[in-house]
Amino acid sequence: MLELADLQRAAGHEVEFFGMEHQLNPPHRYADRFPKQVQLDPPPPGLGRRAAVARMVYSPASRRGMEEVVRSFRPHVATCTSITSCRRRCWCRWPAPACRP
Repeated sequence: MLELADLQRAAGHEVEFFGMEHQLNPPHRYADRFPKQVQLDPPPPGLGRRAAVARMVYSPASRRGMEEVVRSFRPHVATCTSITSCRRRCWCRWPAPACRP
């Protein structure tokens, strides 16, 4: 996915990401809107495990964050991809500024 983003940028497209907060994430323009990290390896014990699984199915924080990013960035194309255990999305605006009339 990161290679795809590099290719899109090299072609003049504007690319942004949306994903879960994680200490290994590179800096992102919209990182302040990422939902908090869910630790799944090892999974939390007891009720924490159920809450983590439920959040992977539906997360109000993810929905709000993604809505804010989409309103701000206004992507023309959205690609949904998974990297390792983190959920991330990569958007590319098209046509790129250089391609616009």
